[in-house]
Amino acid sequence: MAPYFGSRFIFCIPTDNCTLVEKKQTMKKNTKTRNIIFALAAIMIGLSFAGSASAEADCTIVAKKGETINLNAVAECMEDRYGYDKDMLRRSKKKEATPTVEIHFDKTNPKEGEKVTAIAVVKHFKTDSENLYFTWYLRHTNAAGNFTNTVSAGKREAMGIIARGAFDPCLFGIDQGCDGTYNVEDSDNDGFFAPYGGQDGVGAKDDGWGTGRYDDTDSVLFDIPKQILYTDAITRCYDHNFGLKLGASEDEDAGRDRIAVCEHKFAVCDDAFETGDGEFGLEEEECWKTDPTNPDTDGDGIRDEADVAGLAQQQFVWTYREGDQVGVVVEGTSSVPIIEGGFEYEYYADCAWSVDVGGDIQYFDTQSEALAACEELLSDSVTSDGTVDTTSTTDPVTEITTDTGTTTSTTDLTDINAGMADYDVCMESIERVCVNVDPNEEDDAVDSDGATNAYYKIMWAMPEFNEKGFYYHATVPIDEKGREILDPELEFIPKNPQYESARQEHSDIISVSAGINNDEVDEDFLYYTWRILKCDANDFFTCEEDMTDLVEWESFQDGLGVKQIEFLPTGDIFGDDLKVWLKAVVVVSRHEDYVGDSVLDPDQNFFPIGAIAEIMIPVARNDMSIQLFRTVNNGGVWTLGEEICTAVPYRDICPVYPFEVLAARVVAPTGGASNLYAWQINNQQLAPPIDCVFSEGCDQYGSVVFFPVFGAGKSIGTISVTAKRATHDLISERMFSVYNPTGVLAPESGNLQPTTRFDGTPAEYTYEAPAGSAVSFRVESLIPNYIGFDEVNIRWIINGEQVYDGTVLNAGFIANNPQLNLSVSGDSRTITFVNDGTWGQGIEVATRIEKIFTDEEQQLLIDAWRIRDSHSLTQDTNVTVKVAFDIAPFGAAPLGSGTLQQFLASSLSNTPQYLVFILRLAVALVLVWSVLFGLSYAVRLNE
Repeated sequence: MAPYFGSRFIFCIPTDNCTLVEKKQTMKKNTKTRNIIFALAAIMIGLSFAGSASAEADCTIVAKKGETINLNAVAECMEDRYGYDKDMLRRSKKKEATPTVEIHFDKTNPKEGEKVTAIAVVKHFKTDSENLYFTWYLRHTNAAGNFTNTVSAGKREAMGIIARGAFDPCLFGIDQGCDGTYNVEDSDNDGFFAPYGGQDGVGAKDDGWGTGRYDDTDSVLFDIPKQILYTDAITRCYDHNFGLKLGASEDEDAGRDRIAVCEHKFAVCDDAFETGDGEFGLEEEECWKTDPTNPDTDGDGIRDEADVAGLAQQQFVWTYREGDQVGVVVEGTSSVPIIEGGFEYEYYADCAWSVDVGGDIQYFDTQSEALAACEELLSDSVTSDGTVDTTSTTDPVTEITTDTGTTTSTTDLTDINAGMADYDVCMESIERVCVNVDPNEEDDAVDSDGATNAYYKIMWAMPEFNEKGFYYHATVPIDEKGREILDPELEFIPKNPQYESARQEHSDIISVSAGINNDEVDEDFLYYTWRILKCDANDFFTCEEDMTDLVEWESFQDGLGVKQIEFLPTGDIFGDDLKVWLKAVVVVSRHEDYVGDSVLDPDQNFFPIGAIAEIMIPVARNDMSIQLFRTVNNGGVWTLGEEICTAVPYRDICPVYPFEVLAARVVAPTGGASNLYAWQINNQQLAPPIDCVFSEGCDQYGSVVFFPVFGAGKSIGTISVTAKRATHDLISERMFSVYNPTGVLAPESGNLQPTTRFDGTPAEYTYEAPAGSAVSFRVESLIPNYIGFDEVNIRWIINGEQVYDGTVLNAGFIANNPQLNLSVSGDSRTITFVNDGTWGQGIEVATRIEKIFTDEEQQLLIDAWRIRDSHSLTQDTNVTVKVAFDIAPFGAAPLGSGTLQQFLASSLSNTPQYLVFILRLAVALVLVWSVLFGLSYAVRLNE
C-alpha cells in the first residue's frame, strides 16, 4: 500500500495502476445518496466472485472470479445515468448522532433541607451507563442569582458527597481531632485507573495531543480503505461543534468534530493529586474525607477513587439549599466510529513547543526543553518543590532551605516573587504548535504493518453549549427540566411559489412554519429567530447571501412564539435569474438571547440555544399573465372582442355575469416556455367546446381558450394556466367574481344629503331632502362595468310598486300619487320625483336591471356546450329618501314645508308603544337591581 502524502492519497490496488485522488476538506454529504452508492458498491464487490468485470451503460456489473471492479468506472456510469454530480457526496454533510445529556429531578419545587435526586439521561453513547464517567458539580447562588462558588469547587463538593455518602470521619473516629488529620493507616487499596472514554474505553494513544484540526475523514469517497484516519497525532478524543450557520459569516465547521486533547474533566480535591491515576493514598483520602479503612466508603459497590471519577454515578443526591443549580459532565465512547491504521502519518511536519519565557515567545523541539526553560525563571535559591522559605526576618538576605542543607542568598524577595509569577505564566503557556506539512516530504509518513483497527470517538456531553458552539460547564436550575430536545421540522406553502415581476404584490406569499416533535414543549413559549438566505445558482448547497432584509415581510421575523413566518419575494433577490433557491433558517431557543454579538458569561447564564432547522424553497420568476376578453359574433364565427378588467380596481378580481362566454389569452413569458398550456377553471381541467364555433381556441392546450361563466351572485371563481419552462413550471391565475348585472344608483340633483350615522359617518343608500323638494337619481354605471346600457333593461320601483317598465310609466300609480310629480328620462337612466313623504318613514326607490340574453348568445351556449336556458338575469338596487329636519331648540318640530300637525300626529299615534317600552325598561331595571342586591346581601351574610 502506498503512503499518504500531505493533502493527497496515493493508493494502489494490486491489479490496477496507482491513482492520485485529491483529498478535500470541509465537504458536505447527502446521507441518503451516500448510502445508496455505498450499498451499490457493496453489491458490486460481492458480485466480484461471479463473472467478468465490466461496467455497462446501464451500470450493470458482470464480474469474473478473481478480478477486481473499477469503482471509478462505476461512479462515472452512475453520474451519467442517474445525474449524480461527481462532487455531490463530497460537499454534503454526514449527519451523526452526537452524545447528549439531559438532567431531570425527582422534585421540581423542593424545600430547603429536602433531599433531591438529579438524574442524568444520556443519548448516543456507545458505552453503557455502568461504564460512563459522570462528573457532577453543585453550584450555589445568592439572592441576586449570582454564583457563589466556582465550577471546580462545585465539582469537589458534589463528587465528595457521592464518594463518602453518609460517612463522616469525625463522627466515625477516623479524624479524632476533627481537624482534617487522619490517625489511621490507609489499608483499603481503593485506587482506580480511569481509561479514557469510560471504564471499557480503549484510551488515547500514547502522548496523543489535540491538533485543533477538524475530523475530515469523511471527505474522500472511493479511497481504500474508506474513511481511514492516517495519523499518529489523533488522540481519539473529540469535541463536537454545534455552531450556527446563518450566512456569509457562518462557521464552516459547525456540525463537525474537532480533534481534542484527551484530558479527564474529573473533580480534583487538591492540585497535588490526580483523580483516576490509580493512586488513592491517605492524604487523598483525607482530602476527600473518605474512609481509608474501607475501599467503598459510600457502599455503592464502586471503589472510592472510581466514585470520585464518577464511574456509573448516573444519579446525584444532595440536601437542597435555595438557589442550588446542578450540572454534569459525561465522558464516554460515542457511537461515531473512526478507523485507524494501514499506516500512520502526522498531519504536520514541523511541530514545536511554544512557551512564554518572561514575555518572550520561544520554541523548543521537546516538551522537556520547554519545561526546563520555565524552571530557569526561578531563582537558584528556590527550593526544589517550587516554594520560597520566607521565615527568615533577614531582608534582603534570605535563608533558603534546599535538599543539600541551608544556604544564604542575597536574592531580594521581590525578585523571587516576580520570578514565581513569570514561572506560572510560562507553565500555563506551554502548547504544541505546528505548520502544515509539505505534501512532497515523503519522510513524514510512517509505514506500518497495514492493519486497520476500528475505534469509536471519545467525547463529552454537558447540558448546554456556548456561543462558540461547544459544550461548557452549564448548570440547570432545580425548578427547570434539563436541556429540552427541540427538534424542529419546517414546512412551507405554496409548494411552488412564484414571483410576478410585473406585479410584485401578486407574487405568492410564502409561509414557513416550524413544528417541534416534543409534546412536552410549549411551542408558544419558545423564541424563534428566522433568516432567509439565497443559495448559489450552480450549487444550492452553498447558501450565503442574506436576503432577510430584502424580502417583504408579512409577519414578524423573530420573537416569542413566532413559529410561522410569511414573506413576499422581491426583485432584489432575483437579479437576472429565472429561478432562485432560498433557504429559510430558524433558530429555536428557550431564551431570546439565543445568540448574540456579546459573549454570555457561563458563570452567570446558561447558554440557551435549542436547535437549528432549515428548508430549501424554490422560487420561480413568473412574467406570464392572462388577459380576459368578451366574445363577439363575426359572421357566424365567434372571436375575441374587447379586453375587460384592465383597470386597477378590476385586475385583482374581475366582475363577470353568469352564462356569459369569455375568452382568455396567455401573455407569453420571457425566458422561454413551451407552446402548450394547461388550463383550469375553478381547479378543474377546462373542457374544450363540443362543437367549435370559434376562430381559435378549439382545444384546451392553446394560448387562447373560450369558456362559459358559471356561478351564482357574488361567488368567486378562477381561471389558471400552467406552462412548462426548462427549469420549472409557470402558473398564472385570474380571479373573477360572478354578479347578476347591477346598476349603481347615485343622487343626481336636488338637495340630497347622506343620512348621518350615530358615529358621525354618512350612511350608505339613505338620503335626506327637504319635504316638497324635487330630487333625482341616476343609474351611473353597471356591474360588470363593461356591459353597455343597450344590453340591459332598466325598471324603476317606488315603495315596492313598479312605476316604469323600461318603456312606459305606470299610469295608475301616477294618478294615485300626483304629489310625487314622477318622471323618467328618455334613456331610462334617471328618475325624478318630489320628496313629500311622512317624516320618519321616507320613500324607497329601487332600480331593477334586467339582462336578457340575445338569440345569438343563447345559440352560442347551445352549440358550444349544450347549455339550454332563457338566462334572464335581474338585480335590484335600493335607496331611501327621508324628510330632512333640524332641531333648534331641542324638541322643536322639523323644519321645512312639513307641518307641525304631521309631527304631532306621528308622535301621538305612537304614544302607547312609547309608554309600554318605558314601563318595560323600568321593570327590567328594578329586577336587575333586586338580583344584584340579593346576591351581595347573601355573600355578606355568609361571611
